[in-house]
Amino acid sequence: MMGEIFVGATNPPKQEIAGATDPPKQSSIKLDHLSKSLSNKKRKAKTTLMVANTNEDETNSSKESLKKKIKYEKPSLNVNSRASPLNKEKLSKKVDEENEDEVVIETKKSVVKKVGKFEKQSSLSNKLNISEKAGQNNEVEGIIKSKKNMTKKLTNFEKLTNEEIAAVLESKKATSSRPSNGQFSKNKTKVVAKPNWAKLKEEKKKLKLHRKKERYSIFERTIQAKKLWEKVRLSKCPLTERETLISEMYDLLKDHMVEVVHSHDMGRVIQWLLKLGSEKIRDRITEELKQSLVELIQLKYAHFCVKRMLKYGSKKSQQCVIQSFYGNVVKLMRHKLAAPVVELAYSTWATNEQKAALRQEFYGSMYKVDKDPKIHCLANVFESLPDFKTSTLETTKSNIMKVLDKKSSTSSLMHTVIFDYLNHCSKEDRMTMLEQLRGSILELLTTKEGAHIAVMCLRDGSNKDRKLCVKSLKSHVKDIAKSEHGHLVLLAMFDCIDDTVLLKKALFPELVSNITEIAADGHGRRVILYLVAHRDSHYFHPAGLGILKQGDETEFSKKDANVRRAELLNGISDDLLKTIEKTPEVWLSNCSITIVTLAALKYGKGPNLKKAFQAITLYISDPLSMIKEDDKTYLPIEHSGVHFLLKKLIQFDRERDPEDCFSSVLVSSLEETTFQWWIRYNRGCFLIVKLIELGVETVQAKIKQMFSSKTKQLLKAQQSTGEKRCESLSATLSPTTCIVQGQKNMLYSSAVMWWRLEGEIPGLEWGTHAAGG
Repeated sequence: MMGEIFVGATNPPKQEIAGATDPPKQSSIKLDHLSKSLSNKKRKAKTTLMVANTNEDETNSSKESLKKKIKYEKPSLNVNSRASPLNKEKLSKKVDEENEDEVVIETKKSVVKKVGKFEKQSSLSNKLNISEKAGQNNEVEGIIKSKKNMTKKLTNFEKLTNEEIAAVLESKKATSSRPSNGQFSKNKTKVVAKPNWAKLKEEKKKLKLHRKKERYSIFERTIQAKKLWEKVRLSKCPLTERETLISEMYDLLKDHMVEVVHSHDMGRVIQWLLKLGSEKIRDRITEELKQSLVELIQLKYAHFCVKRMLKYGSKKSQQCVIQSFYGNVVKLMRHKLAAPVVELAYSTWATNEQKAALRQEFYGSMYKVDKDPKIHCLANVFESLPDFKTSTLETTKSNIMKVLDKKSSTSSLMHTVIFDYLNHCSKEDRMTMLEQLRGSILELLTTKEGAHIAVMCLRDGSNKDRKLCVKSLKSHVKDIAKSEHGHLVLLAMFDCIDDTVLLKKALFPELVSNITEIAADGHGRRVILYLVAHRDSHYFHPAGLGILKQGDETEFSKKDANVRRAELLNGISDDLLKTIEKTPEVWLSNCSITIVTLAALKYGKGPNLKKAFQAITLYISDPLSMIKEDDKTYLPIEHSGVHFLLKKLIQFDRERDPEDCFSSVLVSSLEETTFQWWIRYNRGCFLIVKLIELGVETVQAKIKQMFSSKTKQLLKAQQSTGEKRCESLSATLSPTTCIVQGQKNMLYSSAVMWWRLEGEIPGLEWGTHAAGG
């Protein structure tokens, strides 16, 4: 009976339901409207099916003509039928809950909705029959499945009686959110009871303990060990009690170290055993874990225990740990956690023999088990196995590339192996390896071999590669300049990069802003000296210059070396002289930094040089100026570093214009009181002698003017412990000269100055009888 509702196209027959009265007129109109709309949908589905089943060879024009032939008209509806049949609010007001006829109408409407949905999917399935041939099988299969499911549901629905339908609707009404007055509730959210969080936490805690019990066979012991550890790690724990607790902790965990060392909490306990335990306990722990060290070093928490074995263990334990790496060095160097531990062992605790054994594994698999004490580098391999040179180089390159692919290029072990390989491989292989390393040039500056590799990257790279290297060092210039090995790369840049404008923009701003700090550092001052004095042998060791000279004839450097040097000097000289002018007390504060000051004043030019001379003169002439070095206080004129600087500046005046030289600036600002103050000191007298020996007439005339009778009396009254020097001088001078001085124990420097002024020994050369100067 219910099936007849869906069969009718336009005029469905009237239905009679047992136990129900005739439906109202308005309800029958609505049913009419729903049946007509259903027939329209069926007609559309048939139309689509006709188009889909046409011959595949028909053209698009024939399909359009076929569609034009198919005509259908929508059934005309009266005004009443246009009203929305699904307006639930109006319908619920008119329908009585006890009216079974209205229940059936609502049931039919829900069925019609399902049928409409089914028809839409059916029409879509028919349309997709065409695209099925194009390979879209998945979508079509899904639609076919949904079609079958819908058909099955409709079949089951048709079997239901009116009483069963009413019962289903009643059950849904009871569980729905609609209130009894017929209005729909706006709030459809279900109220969920608040969970008992305390209970959930307790259950979670129990579950965690249960899992730990399954993991450890000595779970109860681990709990006791952690309780003891909480007492041991307190700073207020007495030493005797701590030793007892450490022994108890070890007794609880012994023979089960491998089982518990993997976890985070027990790993910490074992670390404290290694740190605070006796040497006997440390050796026993190492002995128990040595068979699993290769595995432990690769674990997140256990590798810290291996570090503690190396740090706190005995020499025997350290050797045992390092030897456990044999055969797995390349594998461990590729691991994120293991590589730093191997590097720490290599650079800190490994002996020379062990370092060579670790490097040998990069040369070939034959050295993984059998170590040769005579093999220290690739050259030794080629001497012992000359026929295997090519294969050894290929194996070494392969192992190096495996490690570099893991971005592990900060190890001194890797730097040594790579540098050794680059010195023996072909030019093509060298270029390939350097291309791989240019992106990590900062990581190479931590070791000596790494710095040499970075110099190779600059020397053998094109101008584009060099530019990228310069930009990669930007914002790290100060740290690199102060680095023990990294500063060598900056020196190489100053030698091989022709684009000095790029260097001035990228490197010089950071150098200038931190120039005082860099000059005070032992390695940083070499960078400034190289810019100012270049390869002056007074400031650089020949071995270091030999490394830099290797890059003088590169194919990518075209600019003349003297032109490049002059451009770099002009870029740094003015800023350096201005800094000396502002803070002369800093640049004369110790012997080391005065070397940089001397080079800057020697090679500097322009008006800033004279201003720097004036600032230094005012500083050394001020009686309140003091220099503190090595817990001692000196006057500037008596300080050895300042005296050396002043003496050299006076010597350099021979090559300068007399009007702009340092001696003229010094004498012009020198007063008689300062002059008398200087001759009281040994180095002050030698400085005046040096000014006289310079031979500049204006300087000599100024000094003679200050040499009054009072000054001569002060000079004669000087005494010193330099009696032996005076005796050696008296053997070469006339007796009358010594009598004129009146004092046999006269300070030697004062005597030399007197003789120069009196002109009795004009042939005496400076330095023949040097005393402290």
